[in-house]
Amino acid sequence: MSDGAHSYPHPRVSAIVVTFDGSVNTVDACISSLAAQTLAPSELIVSDNSPDGRFADHFDGGDVSVLKNLRNLGFTGGTWAGAEIASGDLLFFVNPDARLDPNCLELLVSALATDPDSVIAGAQIMLPDGTVNSGELPVHFSGMSWCGNYRGAAEEGDAREAFAVSGCAYLVRAPTFRAFRGFRSRFEMYYDDTDLCWRTRLAGLKTMFVPNARVVHDHTEKEGYRWLWVERNRLLMVLTNTEARTLLMLIPVLVAFEICSWIMAIIGGWWKYKLQAYRQIVFGPVWLWRERREIRGYRTQADSSVIPYLTFELDTPGRPTPRFVRIVNGLFVRYGRWMMRTLAD
Repeated sequence: MSDGAHSYPHPRVSAIVVTFDGSVNTVDACISSLAAQTLAPSELIVSDNSPDGRFADHFDGGDVSVLKNLRNLGFTGGTWAGAEIASGDLLFFVNPDARLDPNCLELLVSALATDPDSVIAGAQIMLPDGTVNSGELPVHFSGMSWCGNYRGAAEEGDAREAFAVSGCAYLVRAPTFRAFRGFRSRFEMYYDDTDLCWRTRLAGLKTMFVPNARVVHDHTEKEGYRWLWVERNRLLMVLTNTEARTLLMLIPVLVAFEICSWIMAIIGGWWKYKLQAYRQIVFGPVWLWRERREIRGYRTQADSSVIPYLTFELDTPGRPTPRFVRIVNGLFVRYGRWMMRTLAD
């Protein structure tokens, strides 16, 4: 699937920041770093999900367009609302608690400039202490994804093709975003970025990771309820983005992963959210069928060409890998290699 877009010698970039009950000072810092870019956005849009309209009042009369959403649309709904009023050739989604290095946007735009099949570019996300929050995102064939190189040293290097990148600073061609209906609204938050990378990959399009494009993210771990979205969206992504044959072959992997996940959920105390995730998936068969049918309409790549971009080993970044995970990783690797051979036949 081609979005009809070619390289943009003088691109118009619409920067979109989705907010919800955040600090005005934090969002100010984000907007200031966007305005100071060596390649400045042509427009700055705040898509505000906050119930009190604090950002509309704060930015009234300035260079920032504030879209006051009538209700909390979630992150995915907020991005789509912003994209609907954006006029740029490229859409740049930035977390409100992120601050960009001055050349970040220019490097991301350059990564898409020469290849029309490169439609998404992501930055290297840094923590305030100088370690990595997220590099290129590994994606396990169970659907689990995590922050690549978490707490590691910053990576140097030119843009390279990747399977997925972080939505914290996410540049995408506007025609592509609209053709794929953006981040899936049902996801609301978490895995929306990985899912869009996966779906565009199925259409023969590419995602680029740009290590030298840097963003500092005041990341805070959201415990508890986030596991509802993580567990639900991980499974929804796999259930919709894989061919029927692949999905059948993945059943042993998904079962094994669920056993590991339940152990971690019980130890971590978030098992109630995992149960909620199951309940929401059970009531989503019509949506799943519709999404699978839509993907068949633009899929040009068989899973045999997509699976090799995934990883077969689980990681637990920032903490020691439990012994049972190390054991099951050996089984995952052998099974994944068998899957690749079988799908290629």
